[in-house]
Amino acid sequence: MKSLVVKSCCLVFLVLFVSTHCSVSATNKPLDPEKPCKRFVLYYHNILFGGDDVANATSAATANATRLGNTNFGMLVVFDDPMTKDQHLLSPPVARAQGFYFYDMKTTFNAWFAYTLVFNSSDYKGTLNIMGADMMMEKTRDLSVVGGTGDFFMARGIATFQTMTVEGAKYFRLKMDIKLIIPEGIGELEELKVLDLGCNNLSGLVPSKLGSNLSLTILLVLNVLGMTSDRL
Repeated sequence: MKSLVVKSCCLVFLVLFVSTHCSVSATNKPLDPEKPCKRFVLYYHNILFGGDDVANATSAATANATRLGNTNFGMLVVFDDPMTKDQHLLSPPVARAQGFYFYDMKTTFNAWFAYTLVFNSSDYKGTLNIMGADMMMEKTRDLSVVGGTGDFFMARGIATFQTMTVEGAKYFRLKMDIKLIIPEGIGELEELKVLDLGCNNLSGLVPSKLGSNLSLTILLVLNVLGMTSDRL
């Protein structure tokens, strides 16, 4: 019984520590959408396959539009499109946009995107995952950046779309203004010495800034829960 009480106290201590630390971090460092950690502009070029342009096409319709309205409702397009730093289609791509979009509104043109930006250049290496609704009739549209890898590890943010050129159903170009917030302290590990309080084997490598890496801290708490349950 004494052992159980000690373990419970240890668990309460850890939960209070994490809650307090994260609250202080959130108060001291509010997110400012006008000052993202990274911001850059890229241009997306989409050339829809027409049946006889295999060499140039970068996308293809894998499901045809239905007869429900005249807005391509139900049409699904899979793409592997080049992303350039300027508006020129033939400029060297700095990334590839790989994913799909489909038309999902009967009354007006609207598409839903889900894709990955794959970077492999001298500027950046890694990926960004982007998804959301593209309200085509609006001048600008915001889609969510939901994750990243490499230079964009655990990134979150907004990709603002703006249509630059449309040439019928064959080609269109989008401007993407990408604003990212990347957690601080990622990859910085240091030894955390936890007070014993009867909980052995709890010291080890954890992120130096727990507020930015709450998930790993929760694992530490779950470790205590497991130790407690093993002794019940």
